[in-house]
Amino acid sequence: MLHSLNKVGLTVDQMKYPKQRREAVLKKLLPPNNRTVAEVAQEEGLSEATVY
Repeated sequence: MLHSLNKVGLTVDQMKYPKQRREAVLKKLLPPNNRTVAEVAQEEGLSEATVY
């Protein structure tokens, strides 16, 4: 099976974060937490673009 590579040589599947991690990060952005994207990105070691 062939996988399409992006410009840094990773397949789409390799770029995905586990569902539980995505949900935990998003939960920090929603009420009652209401954290900013910048705060959550820095805390999680992610770029702001990744959090968006």
